[in-house]
Amino acid sequence: MYSCLDRLFRHLAWADQEILTAMDAQGSPIEPAQKLFSHIVVAEHIWLSRILSRDIGNLTPWSSLSFPESRELSGRTVAGFLDLVTSIPEQRLNEIVAYRTTKGDELESPLGDILLHVVLHGSYHRGQIATILRNNGLSVPMTDFIIFSRQLSGDSGTA
Repeated sequence: MYSCLDRLFRHLAWADQEILTAMDAQGSPIEPAQKLFSHIVVAEHIWLSRILSRDIGNLTPWSSLSFPESRELSGRTVAGFLDLVTSIPEQRLNEIVAYRTTKGDELESPLGDILLHVVLHGSYHRGQIATILRNNGLSVPMTDFIIFSRQLSGDSGTA
């Protein structure tokens, strides 16, 4: 069944992989880009853990992971989100998720809002990574949603 959330999280998985591939091609990723990618991956992990009422471990939003650690955590977390959004009934999107921030604050948010936040958060920081790569004279992957959508439909036209 087609779902907007399913499509958005498939884009997230694809876009994260595009960034990983571009950074991997550098040999040794540029530190600010690696730091931002680590932040994206850790934030995705934290939000999925909150949704599933799991312990986030000792990670904080700006925990610094190595490139291999980022790759491994990204794979597990993206798979978890894809499982979630492909199996969740639409009515659950309004359910309130109670969670504790890494600063210890007790908060609540609707599940649907959290899922949208995760998708938008990653897009924002992938844009920052693209700027870092471009400013260092490196090739920048196109991670726009429409590029992803065209690849799915077999249309390789440009934006």
